[in-house]
Amino acid sequence: VEVMEESFIERYFGSAEGNLYKPESTNLAKGGDKGNKRGMGPNFIPKDQEEMNKNENLALMKEEMGENENKNMGPNGMSRGGTNLVYTGDDLSNYSGIFDEAVFATTTKKDYKKVVEMIKNLNEGTNLEEYLDVDEILKYFAVNTFLVNLDSYASNLKHNYYLYERNGIFQILPWDLNMSFAAFQMKDAQEAINFPIDTPVNGDTMENSPLISKLLEVDEYKERYYQYLRTLVTEYIESGEYEDSLSQIHVLIRDYVANDPTAFYTYEEYQKAVPVLLQFGYDRAKSVMAQLEGEQPSMSYGDISTSVDLSLLGSNGMGGPKKDRNQIAWDAPNEKPPWGDQKPNQGMGQAPSDRNGGNKGIKHPMDRKKAINKDAWIIIGSSMAALLIALLFAYRFQRRK
Repeated sequence: VEVMEESFIERYFGSAEGNLYKPESTNLAKGGDKGNKRGMGPNFIPKDQEEMNKNENLALMKEEMGENENKNMGPNGMSRGGTNLVYTGDDLSNYSGIFDEAVFATTTKKDYKKVVEMIKNLNEGTNLEEYLDVDEILKYFAVNTFLVNLDSYASNLKHNYYLYERNGIFQILPWDLNMSFAAFQMKDAQEAINFPIDTPVNGDTMENSPLISKLLEVDEYKERYYQYLRTLVTEYIESGEYEDSLSQIHVLIRDYVANDPTAFYTYEEYQKAVPVLLQFGYDRAKSVMAQLEGEQPSMSYGDISTSVDLSLLGSNGMGGPKKDRNQIAWDAPNEKPPWGDQKPNQGMGQAPSDRNGGNKGIKHPMDRKKAINKDAWIIIGSSMAALLIALLFAYRFQRRK
């Protein structure tokens, strides 16, 4: 949820060198300050959003999700302005969806030509490591695929990502992960759980998604991508870290969810969503591992069943006043988490074990020795649990780099 600008790049990369772009194929984020589209309020919600009525919100949602005609989209849902990174010639105007969204004021046409040169080599499958931070991009797509985050490069919209170029090498940076866990363009829970790892795009083709398709054409890169997916399953889900993280975040934000009159959902709805989010992680891990082992198709949807109800995980409802104020039900350290005594079915054959080989039950976060910066998590209310879990996935791989 942090605005990406010069200060962000300087903090995470050591200096604000290079060039940063936020490709946009829709009008949804046009206008406003560079790196802070549409003018964001203190909670990173558009300032004008509070003044929009329900019908206007729905119209905005439909536009973003492709239900209305979008003048910035080409035929068959293919993105215009080069945001899909498909090479369409050397004319810089072909890539206006990238260049119009340059974040740094110092970016020039000479820098634009670096982008076109990268896109050309990407589509030809040549000199990939001379233009791309291949390892970083593979990690990005491993996380994005596991999370079924389709409001991104992985859909026909081809947006909600940043391109960062430094010394001619490009990285893809994640942005706007709040529609992770199949909250975008996905209504069937079984399809969400079985989202294929070898064709990880929806509403579009792999040919129209060269940033992932061209890398997966290289056997070495594909195996590395598989290894990152396997790491997510074994070191994050099966180890119990995912469950612990979800429990920690719940404790940190529950009071805010319960007491925020403008929260997106009631506290009761939030409580119902938490165990579903946990189950999604377990079932998705089961599907990904089965695909990696060749037990399920990896280029089409498999048939692993799930009890996940996607409707309980919510949607981009744009917020509003609560219908009621539910009492906080999990206050004391010895009280039960939302999923109660019965942990969701992990589908892994056994309960997750810790790194010392013992069974890993639910631990209250206060018993954990890991320090955590509370202020870093408490940003907004109800929908933050899913967003923060998604950020943990991405941050974990960034730290491993």
